[in-house]
Amino acid sequence: MTPLQKITTRGYWSVRIRPEIYAPDFDLSYENLEAAVRTSVVNLRGWDLPHIDLHESPSRIGDFVEQQIAFSHYIELWRAYRSKQFGFIKGMQEDWFDQEPALFRPAIPDWKPGAIFVPDDAIFRLVEIFEFAARWATAMGIKGAVVIDIRLEKLQERALRTIGSSRLGRFHSPKVCKAPRWAWRRPEASPIPVADLLSSTRDLAAGAAVSLFELFRWDVRPDTIKEIQSELRGLR
Repeated sequence: MTPLQKITTRGYWSVRIRPEIYAPDFDLSYENLEAAVRTSVVNLRGWDLPHIDLHESPSRIGDFVEQQIAFSHYIELWRAYRSKQFGFIKGMQEDWFDQEPALFRPAIPDWKPGAIFVPDDAIFRLVEIFEFAARWATAMGIKGAVVIDIRLEKLQERALRTIGSSRLGRFHSPKVCKAPRWAWRRPEASPIPVADLLSSTRDLAAGAAVSLFELFRWDVRPDTIKEIQSELRGLR
């Protein structure tokens, strides 16, 4: 089973970033695509997004380069295209704790794949996604605007659950999602001007988080999201 096939057996994130105007650059070399990904990588909490495996070179296929990762509970795949599009799919880490060494595995009573959704991780992940998008737009020299699509699949019947020393503490009542998926896109499907993206990644991430948690009946304020965002270390 490939990492991509494995990812989709459980809950996962799917992200697509592309220029508003389709303008492929067929002179863009594989080497330069890989360099752009390395330049755009975001590392705010120990595991970078997207992760680049230094022990194995990305694959060069057609008009894109890609890398697949399957390490412990980190299962993901990214692709960078000559069209300046970037695609990323990643398994929800909380669904793969059974792949993590027992020494590091969180102690979660009655854990099973598809049962929980960790809000802190989602808040941080959204910051990473928008920050990467800003860096990718810069590295690719994208002018004008970009379109960002973010999706979460297999959410139905998951409950919000904090792990470890979360600032959120415990929820007083169950916060359960009844929808099978969540999708975020700029209101009215309008692209995001690159200048706005560069200046407001954390505001965009906070707004996306508010939209996501509404499905769990957790009507959290953006200010609360931003307080949790502040736990991330400074951008490198």
